[in-house]
Amino acid sequence: MWKKSCLCKTNKEFKQLLNEYYPDYILINNENEIKEPIYKVALYHGVSSEKHIYPHIKHLETNFKVKVSANHWLDISENLANKGYALQLIQEKYNISTEETVAFGDYKNDIEMLKRAKFSFAMENAHPEVKEICNYSTKSNDNNGVEFILKQIVK
Repeated sequence: MWKKSCLCKTNKEFKQLLNEYYPDYILINNENEIKEPIYKVALYHGVSSEKHIYPHIKHLETNFKVKVSANHWLDISENLANKGYALQLIQEKYNISTEETVAFGDYKNDIEMLKRAKFSFAMENAHPEVKEICNYSTKSNDNNGVEFILKQIVK
């Protein structure tokens, strides 16, 4: 099974940016070269994926999970392909309750996961919708907000 990201060879400027998020990718000439199943499509906009991409593809939400996953990124995937469903599977397998769960998030792709944790923390730099659904908040990603809370839990 092919588990790599694909990038069209014609987009050389994007190659360096892709390395930061998807270091294991292959260059292709066009999408017709992809013969394996596609599990996720990640779209990027240099200014705002929420403002410039989402309005054009939100109609896909009836069949797919469409999530703004960062200021510049938007993900399209199968409906059950989200962090909340993954966390649910872990909770069920290990008999972990929502009351025993801690989760951290900053963008809309974290919302389903955060709803499965009593101790849901929005990063200081989180999207307003994430802050709205979380029970707690912490410092920003740049100020080690996750580590700050985990150290308090360990103490």
